[in-house]
Amino acid sequence: MKVVTWNIQFGREIEQATRDLTEQASLADTDVLLVQELDEAGAQMLARALGGYHFEYVAASVHPRTGRQFGNAVLSPTPLHDREVIELPHKARFSGQPRVALKVVASIDGVTTALCSTHTEIPALGSAKRQDQFAALADAASAWSTERAIIGGDFNTVSKRGVRSLVARFDEAGFAHVSPRVVATVRRAGRGFTLDHVFARGLTPTVSGVVHDAVASDHSPVWVTLAPTSVTPSRRTPPEPG
Repeated sequence: MKVVTWNIQFGREIEQATRDLTEQASLADTDVLLVQELDEAGAQMLARALGGYHFEYVAASVHPRTGRQFGNAVLSPTPLHDREVIELPHKARFSGQPRVALKVVASIDGVTTALCSTHTEIPALGSAKRQDQFAALADAASAWSTERAIIGGDFNTVSKRGVRSLVARFDEAGFAHVSPRVVATVRRAGRGFTLDHVFARGLTPTVSGVVHDAVASDHSPVWVTLAPTSVTPSRRTPPEPG
């Protein structure tokens, strides 16, 4: 199963995003697409462009910078059901915007699988409150009854310490970090940051990577191919960066 997570920067370049998703070899034939920072119309456009994917969408808020919905979506060629919105604690320090995660369930290869797209707050919120957001999602995910589960999104981890803390929290909840941990997904002022991550339960990564040639956003999409496993992989044995 191929999973892609991508923050599409306010959903401004949806048409370019569809070209990136269909023309980039590493992103083609995606089974699970987790998207952030778009509106419902953008999610619908992506679903249609990908050949009629099913999708679920939730808006966390209307962004003051764009005046448009600002939310998360899950897309898949497989029907999606059992939608759940997880409200994360605390609001943005300056804008007062809330953050959420969207969880749905799909039958993939005959196995019930939980799929979750999330976008946690930027570092201006403060470390302790951001840790509360990580914990709220990890705690919710640990209670999901499905044999397999996938969580992906933009966690705004701007330091190696932040990545380690995030990975440790989800490890405690039974989720392995399955995307590249040392490859930048955003570059700003000449520096690279690994903001976007994928976690999984009941699945093992076989290969993964970050597509720096995608141009629809300031974030690069992250992809990972997962295979079934009977034992949850440890965070101490992450996949080699692709």
